[in-house]
Amino acid sequence: MAEFWLPDQAATTVRRKQVAGAIDSMVQAVAAERQKLVQVANAVGARLETAAAMLHRALELLAAARSADHAEGSRPAVELTVRTTFEVTCRGRFLILSPDGPEEFTAMVTDFWRTEKDLTDKIGQVVVPLPEYLAALVDPKRRRKPRNLWEICKTLDEVDQRPMTDAYSARASYTTLYQWLSNAASHGGLGAVRRFTRAEQSVLHIVDRPEPMTTHWPIPVIAAHVGELAVVVLEAFDLNADAVRESGVVLPRR
Repeated sequence: MAEFWLPDQAATTVRRKQVAGAIDSMVQAVAAERQKLVQVANAVGARLETAAAMLHRALELLAAARSADHAEGSRPAVELTVRTTFEVTCRGRFLILSPDGPEEFTAMVTDFWRTEKDLTDKIGQVVVPLPEYLAALVDPKRRRKPRNLWEICKTLDEVDQRPMTDAYSARASYTTLYQWLSNAASHGGLGAVRRFTRAEQSVLHIVDRPEPMTTHWPIPVIAAHVGELAVVVLEAFDLNADAVRESGVVLPRR
């Protein structure tokens, strides 16, 4: 997959088949190793297994985006899925690659536990207890919340030695895949609805068929982020990631 930021008009039928074949190869490479993604049930193992779970959540979202990509009128579903997939891949890579991964995992477990308890308390249910090795990580004072995604992306770019000007940096994708789609698709503000109105001769009208939010085909680049997470996870489990790299579904390095 030589081109990732592919304009819609350049995404010909032949090009789409080539991309689909490469993505299928990446997915199959991960599936071939799935049964080996096991860890001891302790804090360290749970952190690595969480990253592996994030990989499989990303694969699930990628499959949903690819399915919607073939359906008439489903572009909004693709764009919403792309945003979430990007966040999952970044957080999964951070847990493994960053020296602060263990600290971040502690913050994630604490935040998960507090949120679950607050929600179950509100609806009169009893929260399901954490296993002992995770319960021991919960910080009763909640001194640190999970990092925001921009902080995660900055760290990943430091690890990958990518400047922000690199089109394939985590921060560049944050701006184009995550921040843009948050404003234009995920939330209910003016950014999400402005395409549906127009002014003509001092009269406001509703646009029946608005222009798409993006002009580029998002499947190749988000698949490459999934491939990046796949490489990191497989290697963290001492498994061979060559098949993922050979699929071409990883971010280019200069």
